[in-house]
Amino acid sequence: MQHSLRDRILAKVELHASLLGRLAGNENVPILLKESQSQLDQLTKQLNDERDKLLECEKKTKQEYDQVAALKRNTTKRLLVLMANGGRKRGLDSVVEKGETGYLQAFQEEQEQKDKVMALEGATNAATTETEELKQRLGKYIDVRRQLDTIYRDLFNGSTPEFPEEDEAEQAVRTAETLYQTAKAAYKCEHEALSLLKKAEHTISICHKYMRKVERYSLHNAYNNIGIFNDIMEPDVLEKAQGSAKQVEELMKKATELMPAIKSIGKLEVVWGYNPKEPEFLGTSQDLLLRSQADGPMFFSVHRKNTRVRDVRPVECREACERGPS
Repeated sequence: MQHSLRDRILAKVELHASLLGRLAGNENVPILLKESQSQLDQLTKQLNDERDKLLECEKKTKQEYDQVAALKRNTTKRLLVLMANGGRKRGLDSVVEKGETGYLQAFQEEQEQKDKVMALEGATNAATTETEELKQRLGKYIDVRRQLDTIYRDLFNGSTPEFPEEDEAEQAVRTAETLYQTAKAAYKCEHEALSLLKKAEHTISICHKYMRKVERYSLHNAYNNIGIFNDIMEPDVLEKAQGSAKQVEELMKKATELMPAIKSIGKLEVVWGYNPKEPEFLGTSQDLLLRSQADGPMFFSVHRKNTRVRDVRPVECREACERGPS
């Protein structure tokens, strides 16, 4: 004999009420566990940092103590201190007192650090206990939710002509879940793309700094005739600029793959060429040309050549230089 849906619902009412009672008060357990775990992680990290500091304090205290103890029991060291202070005992007492003061300060810092560690250990233990309790509650919560879902599927899975409003609600839930997953995936892509764009912006700023540095080397070399140092440094900086430009290209490529709406800025080039036709002024160097186009790709160009510098010396000075010594 096949029971109607209404009869089957009535048969599950008692179990359903019992499960809801067990669920009451535990709805926020997942959120509480997440917060508790985050707090525990922070406390654990802080505790490890403070323990490292305590080890440093203990090491410093031991060093200070060893120095004072060695000075008190080592006759040779005491004699050397006396000689350094002109044989005056007051000088020796001053050195010993200074060492003892340093030891006491180090010891006090060590005790204060121990108090910090003990306090953090207590807080960490309490957070650990709370987290474990919440994990147990979460396990029970998940089990109750699973039983409730099983009851619902047994009763309402598929079409239920006796409760058409339930079918409509079920369809609405499925539609909402689909929209949610779609929006979640889109948000994830946009979030990752935005992160890549921020990294690209930072990296291109670094590339600009390298190019400006090359320009300074070039001008400094041209005016001060210190070409050897700059000719060594410039290729290294240019290589870093090229690496930054390639990194920007990779970041932008990943961003456009995630979000086709993001337009490419084109290829970033750091070109290093040589033009022997340029006039020479005070030796060989490098000249920087940085050009940014608003409607097209950005373009960085560094040409290896003899720097062009306008001669601003007075006419008489130039003529005298051209004639040479008389």
